Amino acid sequence: MGSTASGSDSFDRRPLIETLSQLRLRELLTEVQDRIEQIVDVRDRMDRLIEAMLVITAGLDLDDTLRTIVHTAIELVDARYGALGVRENNEPHSQLAEFVYEGIDDRTRVMIGDLPRGHGVLGQLIEQPKPLRLADLSTHPSSVGFPEHHPPMSSFLGVPVKVRDEVFGNLYLTEKAGGQEFTDDDEVVVQALAAAAGIAIENARLYEQSRVRQQWLEATRDVATELLAGGESGEVLHLVAERALSLTGSNCTFLALPDDPDTPRDELSELVVVAAAGTSSDELVGRRIRSESPIPERCSFPGRKCRSPGWHSTRSGTCRLNSVPLWCFRCARAVRCSVS
Repeated sequence: MGSTASGSDSFDRRPLIETLSQLRLRELLTEVQDRIEQIVDVRDRMDRLIEAMLVITAGLDLDDTLRTIVHTAIELVDARYGALGVRENNEPHSQLAEFVYEGIDDRTRVMIGDLPRGHGVLGQLIEQPKPLRLADLSTHPSSVGFPEHHPPMSSFLGVPVKVRDEVFGNLYLTEKAGGQEFTDDDEVVVQALAAAAGIAIENARLYEQSRVRQQWLEATRDVATELLAGGESGEVLHLVAERALSLTGSNCTFLALPDDPDTPRDELSELVVVAAAGTSSDELVGRRIRSESPIPERCSFPGRKCRSPGWHSTRSGTCRLNSVPLWCFRCARAVRCSVS
């Protein structure tokens, strides 16, 4: 009886052992499959990162490069929105001078109003340029909320972009696909992309500087050729205004001279616009600009702010005005203003 019971127990356990072995084997196969998928996913992500680095470092136009950086960052981490904020300078409390974004349509952009200047969480990255990853933007102590009509944003990943050792700006990504949070891997990938972005931006800057320098040399040659050919002074001055307009990308450029060219610099109190190019240029010619008095309102064009070294200017609406003294021997005889 005992041996029969023992044999029966042994017989009953065999299927159970086989079943458990099969389950364990399936678990092992599942683990192996998961590991393979992880390896493939990492390899795919690395391939995409390398491709993205090659893309952003291939361009030489700075504006195009900035847009490409934002676009590739969005694709790499499956974000819905992305932006690159360019800092005014390298000071801790500086604001954003430029904001390149993707993901928000033009209609929504107009409804939102002014672009971010670096307040709230964005300001946190300016003051402390290091990676910042959040599950929910609204819970951060620096959060100041969103303006009206702004799309909702929760998950956030911000990484500084450095050109050599200076912070050029910050790369911002929000709303990871599927309502997920950004991961450690996302942060590593975006940091690597930001490093490549710094190189691309430096290359684009150097190219732009070289291109602009060449254009200024050509403009100087054209003006010198006109002078040597014995051209009328009015034609030469108009040529200077036209070349300055083209080179600075301004809406308007004008040149102002004193009535008496022999007036000592310290005694100059008034200049007369003798040549102009661009918007409303015909209306500017003949205008008088007095020292310590406002620049004529006709010089106010859409932009950011007015500044006129050596001559007083006022902010009328929003405009950006720069004035540059034109030197003849050792005395300033004129002022060239560009409005953009």
